[in-house]
Amino acid sequence: YLIGSKANAHFWIPNEPVTPGWRQADFDAIGWRQGLNGLGYDTSGSFSPDINTELREELHFRHASLFIRYPFQLDQISSIEDLTLTMIADDGYVAYLNGREVARQNAALTQLDNNSSAVQAADEDRFDDPLQIDLREYVSLLHSGTNVLAVHALNHRPSSTDFLVRATLSATMPVMDDATPTTFQDWLTTFPTVPDNAREPNSDWDRDGLGNLLEFALGTSPITQDGKLAWSIETSIDSDTITLS
Repeated sequence: YLIGSKANAHFWIPNEPVTPGWRQADFDAIGWRQGLNGLGYDTSGSFSPDINTELREELHFRHASLFIRYPFQLDQISSIEDLTLTMIADDGYVAYLNGREVARQNAALTQLDNNSSAVQAADEDRFDDPLQIDLREYVSLLHSGTNVLAVHALNHRPSSTDFLVRATLSATMPVMDDATPTTFQDWLTTFPTVPDNAREPNSDWDRDGLGNLLEFALGTSPITQDGKLAWSIETSIDSDTITLS
């Protein structure tokens, strides 16, 4: 996943107008709060397993809009074959990839602002099998380095008993041929955006709890944070062994 179900997110509660340019990758999100994917609240508790950032106090009876930014890193743009957005939104949203609108649901076609709301309630029965949105035509919007999926999430009304938004973004890349790096150092060279001071085996540049050596062994990326993993991890570099417990 480029954006996982517990990815880091920056969000803006519209007590004040959102700053223009918030959809762009180079936007400075200073003053925005941070949380994990799965933002919202539910007074009945049915959405509780999906909510990782609780916002009942901030939103209930106050706001029907929530602005979210999901930053993610990319190195090899040319190798992306498929790009898929999966949205769970109660009740609506407009999604932007690096500033350009790529998807919307239950959102008015007029200009949206801090006071906007969804035009109707969502069909919550579909949340168990959410719609996957093909974004292959928008792959050209991606670039090396920092990208962002920005979402204007919409509730039907501020007094609604629940509000939830969770966006995941996945990409399909071709299987590598015989040129697949077989050593740690060769593998690390395929991620040129990792700075020189973060290339040691135990460095954790994306701060996901996995050092570079573990990322190599597990086949994960040292530049994409997918939330904190609930693992206790021990490494023994001298003996070339990795133990997960």
